Amino acid sequence: MEQVAQFLKHLGEWVERDWSRSAFDLAAFPETAVRALRTCRPTEHLSAMDIVEWVHGTDALPAQMDIAARFGNPPVTVFRGQGFHIDVYYWLEGDTDIHQHAFCGAFTVLQGTSLQGVYAFEKGRVLHPRLIQGQLALESLRLMTPGDIQPLAAGADFLHSVLHLDYPTVTLLIRADVPASGPQHSYAMPGLSYLHLGFCEQPLRRRVQLLRMMDRVDPPRMREQLRAGLRTADPLTFAHLVFESRPLFQNDWQGFADILNDVYPEQEEVLDALLPVLRDVKRINRLHGLKNAIAREPDLRYLTALLFFCTHRSRFIEALRSRFPEAEPMEKACALLSRLSTVAGHDLGFDMTPAATTALRALLRGQSEGALLATARPEAPPADLAKAYHTLRGSDLLSTLLSTNQV
Repeated sequence: MEQVAQFLKHLGEWVERDWSRSAFDLAAFPETAVRALRTCRPTEHLSAMDIVEWVHGTDALPAQMDIAARFGNPPVTVFRGQGFHIDVYYWLEGDTDIHQHAFCGAFTVLQGTSLQGVYAFEKGRVLHPRLIQGQLALESLRLMTPGDIQPLAAGADFLHSVLHLDYPTVTLLIRADVPASGPQHSYAMPGLSYLHLGFCEQPLRRRVQLLRMMDRVDPPRMREQLRAGLRTADPLTFAHLVFESRPLFQNDWQGFADILNDVYPEQEEVLDALLPVLRDVKRINRLHGLKNAIAREPDLRYLTALLFFCTHRSRFIEALRSRFPEAEPMEKACALLSRLSTVAGHDLGFDMTPAATTALRALLRGQSEGALLATARPEAPPADLAKAYHTLRGSDLLSTLLSTNQV
């Protein structure tokens, strides 16, 4: 493993030497990181197992930056330099939310493939300095393969999410912290910017932990405590209490709705901003529920990544055409959803019957129910087609993609 150690030392020293030419200016660091990755070409010198074996065999492992493995499955710090460090991340199911960074630099894919979505956020109402309503829009999709490089800027100028398609996918990141960028925000569709719970003050994080405990030992008291806390919470606290308590009501959505209705008079403005996000959370949770079933299925992971990123049919179809150029995109979508239905079962939320397949083709074309019934072949009764049409369009997984309100 001496060659691995020598290469990591060479890469780190190359970054340090190049960055020093700009007097360690943080604004210049992303360019330094990109040059380092292009010049040193880590994919030609490192493999996923090389790092594993090096960690197990070295007595000189750098101090680890994220020993709790909150980001990566796990992350490994492989070099620490003056004002920067280099990490290798193993990704099994660690798909990321839409987020900005409190650091800058660049990353490259060492092994596997990833689908990256880059977003723009247009600010609207400021509900709290760390909770802002607005409009979130996907600007680009990029399939990243070994050797591809992505520069990263700190702050709200660069928002992205990266969903990893292979088991594992491995990335290498060269990063420098940028304290002036402020706390790291996450983003939720259709448009909310908020301070992630992991960056919030300790009292709020402890309150969430106690609600989870109370749900296990005394659910009625948990509900009363939640109701009381929501009535008087500031907007950011209110948002996190709502987001974090929602999973505690998996078997009683009406009970959750009743609590929100009770506190609505006191929290009208912030709750109105959260309701569209809560509706979209159903789609995200459905996708998360499929993770284990499709862990070793890269094509199905690609499909679910598209269902995460794509809220317009045209972008969805184009992304399928790019990945599977030999296939007709709508037929490929039907085939992948049928495969997903077989693998995931009831976790999909609907069955891909012959009627559902026919209805899905119509929905992806933007056809109305009437047009479907007027042109359908006799492979399924009209009543079955109509039922499948409404089931798919109203499903947690597909409702956003199949919305009839697309331009």
